[in-house]
Amino acid sequence: MSNKIIIVWLILLTAWVGFDSHTESGNRQLRRQKFEEIYANMNTIEKYLNNKSQVDFTVSTIQELTKGFLLTQATQNKHLTGIKFTGRVINTLSVKRKNVIFKLTVANVSKEFTINQISSGNSTGFSVYIPDIKLEDARFAEIQYINALVSYLAT
Repeated sequence: MSNKIIIVWLILLTAWVGFDSHTESGNRQLRRQKFEEIYANMNTIEKYLNNKSQVDFTVSTIQELTKGFLLTQATQNKHLTGIKFTGRVINTLSVKRKNVIFKLTVANVSKEFTINQISSGNSTGFSVYIPDIKLEDARFAEIQYINALVSYLAT
């Protein structure tokens, strides 16, 4: 089962448990508030599932990128006036890649970053700072592979 589907089920299960407990208490205002939270979560989930190159920076498990790359240990933290995104990119192909360029897009702001080298089957960490965005707008981001030099082993 993909990470995206697991995320959807966890969000829905968490929201439903909270909704069900407020339903039993009979508090109409709390039920309405919980329903609005569930609806907002559904809209967020729909956007997430429709964009195949989007990753969730609140999930530290492995997430798929494109072109033979995976993302793991994704985090986001407030830093100065914006958000610092960190993680590790895994190279799943049998070739070494050098000067790997990615573009991170979040809240309609993009920034390119370069990873010097990722050997075959290994991972390398990255850190990208994007100023002037809020933490609540930075959960989902798109990480797009741009370019790299490829090294093959000669036998």
